[in-house]
Amino acid sequence: MDVESRDRWVKMLRIVAEASTAAIPPGVAPWFQAHRGIITPPSKIPTSPDDQLWAAIAQSNPIPESLSGPSHKSQNNHAAPLFAFTSDDTIEVWTERDLSGMHAASRLIANQPDRRWHARIQSALDWHLEHTQPDNATGHPWAIHVFLLRSMTQDDHHARLYAETLLHNCQMQSGAADGLSAEILRDAADALESNSIENQ
Repeated sequence: MDVESRDRWVKMLRIVAEASTAAIPPGVAPWFQAHRGIITPPSKIPTSPDDQLWAAIAQSNPIPESLSGPSHKSQNNHAAPLFAFTSDDTIEVWTERDLSGMHAASRLIANQPDRRWHARIQSALDWHLEHTQPDNATGHPWAIHVFLLRSMTQDDHHARLYAETLLHNCQMQSGAADGLSAEILRDAADALESNSIENQ
């Protein structure tokens, strides 16, 4: 892996994050905020699968058994997203949840190495590179470090462009990252700095 390239990205993510003066709105991504030490863990049990992963991190718990079953697979065992799409979902909400779940899962396996979850993250990454347009799905740079690590370890230019688009999009609305995006970028920089998922 190109350590110099990684360090440049870490610096860039932190610069963009620190340029933001926005706060995270109340009630937004509470379990992610708890993981970051911004708020205390909520008393309400998380229901969405990505929040369950963030809650496991915030509470130093193992990966929830309810999420540790067989990965959702498309036909012929091809790449598949982390979570299944349901009839109650909109594409924007589901995409945000899946990318948030990828981000959380990558952070979980940094402390709890799990090859099966690493494979699931990589399968979801492949699926999103093929099927998801980052410029119309989410304004938050969830899992940006996962795409960056792929780009640096496998010289995957598509993954690098995806990460660049995520970074660009989170600054589009006001010229700087919103509060949640800034904290996501700090967390992604921490993950890159520790190189937490490259060798899982």
